[in-house]
Amino acid sequence: TAQAFAADSGFFIEGFVLPPPSRSRRFPRKHSVAILRWMLDFIKSNFRFSPTITAVCVSLACVMVWASTWQWERYLKKVELVKTYGEHSKSLPLELPLDTGEFESVFDRKVKIRGTFDYEKQVIVTNRKEVSGPGHLLLTPLKLEDSDKRIIVSRGFIPFEDREPKDWEKYNFEENVEIYGVVKPSVDSMLFAPSNPDANLQKPFARIWYFPEIGKMAQQLPYPVVSEIYLQKIGAPPKGEFPSEYIRIEVPPQTHFGYTIEWAVLAVVTLLLGFIMQVMPKRRATRVVFESDASSDSPTIH
Repeated sequence: TAQAFAADSGFFIEGFVLPPPSRSRRFPRKHSVAILRWMLDFIKSNFRFSPTITAVCVSLACVMVWASTWQWERYLKKVELVKTYGEHSKSLPLELPLDTGEFESVFDRKVKIRGTFDYEKQVIVTNRKEVSGPGHLLLTPLKLEDSDKRIIVSRGFIPFEDREPKDWEKYNFEENVEIYGVVKPSVDSMLFAPSNPDANLQKPFARIWYFPEIGKMAQQLPYPVVSEIYLQKIGAPPKGEFPSEYIRIEVPPQTHFGYTIEWAVLAVVTLLLGFIMQVMPKRRATRVVFESDASSDSPTIH
């Protein structure tokens, strides 16, 4: 008794040995079979097929499966893009195919160009974010050496407070440069994104843009511009911290993978809810009748 009291109270008494823990018993197989049979009998006796519920739930589940599949495809493409970046970062820079205009062969590839920056015609792509905080991308036309064409170069990320053209003057380094960059396709307008300004030579020069729609940017420049692509500059600025290198995948692969799982789980849950709603129609009907009778002070369960 003393030993038991000491053990229950949390005290230690020399010589007192706790009994060995008992082995956990396995759940009897016959109980598992009985539960399974009960569940099947319950479903058989209560399931009432509803075309409306089935059609709605299956339709929603199909849409969710499509969304999951689309996100999975995006995930695979982003994984391949990350792999491409890694491989191309170690390769020698290519030449831009300006004569043929076949730029698809150099998308996301490293190139080297020489030319002269036109700092008077700079613009920013706003609503960007870096580790240092929100900001913009500074885009500058570059006249290519031995050519009358210009290419738009994203020189990098600048802080949010540098929003006005006068703030960009501190980033106007030497005009004649040799730079390395990654070739990116021009971005088309997007359905749920803000629209870029409708720019041309007859309108005031638009300095603030929401995404690099190079074709529209070229319409307000007084010289020929390669409108299919732009260049993301690689490397640090000649001096200072900004414009800092800004080459990244807007949505990383992990995000698309997470969306893939979420949509798939939602599809399964939707089908399960539709099934449950058809397994318990009697209980719903009983509850409705009971509440209706209760309102008339004569509750009767049918």
